[in-house]
Amino acid sequence: MFSCLGYEWMSGDYKTSHSAWVINSLPDHFQPGPDFFGIPWIAIIIVFLGISTLGIFLWKTSFGVSFLKTVLKLQNVHDRSTDVQRRAWRSNSRSQEGIKIGLEDLFTSWRYMEAKVRAEVHKVTMKVNSHYQIHGQRKTTEEGKLRMKECEQAERERQLSDAEENGKLIMKKIRTYKKMFQDMQQLQWRTEDSYRCKVRTFLPTVVGFEKKYYSHA
Repeated sequence: MFSCLGYEWMSGDYKTSHSAWVINSLPDHFQPGPDFFGIPWIAIIIVFLGISTLGIFLWKTSFGVSFLKTVLKLQNVHDRSTDVQRRAWRSNSRSQEGIKIGLEDLFTSWRYMEAKVRAEVHKVTMKVNSHYQIHGQRKTTEEGKLRMKECEQAERERQLSDAEENGKLIMKKIRTYKKMFQDMQQLQWRTEDSYRCKVRTFLPTVVGFEKKYYSHA
């Protein structure tokens, strides 16, 4: 609207009714004259509106520039923060990768040392087992000989003990048989003596009977 008024005034076709309307719209206690020190009010209003518009435009421009600077600063801060985060992430990734590589190297070294220690332990164990086996065989041979001697001695003692027991049993049987033989011999002697006694007793009777038999014959 104001631009249109300015355009009409600059072209010289402005209508006086419009200026009257602007002046009549002022408060009652402020009713200026038809001009201001010879300058028409329309020119003053247009200049005032132009200056106000320019001021508003400059203020908006300054505010836009300030806002743009703030946005750019925030964007710069955000970019820096993002860059720092990326660098931190890269550094963290590199650190993690380095730690991972270090752990893998450490684990590889540990497995190598473990295998080496196991090999040494196995080697020492084989040597110790061989040593114990050799000495154990020697000791076993000596112990075997000693045990064989002890077994032979025990067998001899057992055989002697068995022989003594058998001898005792044989002597006991001999004594038993001897006693039985003596008893049988005594019984035989008694039987013979009894038979002799009977023969002696019946012999005179038989002789007398024979004499009588032959005498009657």
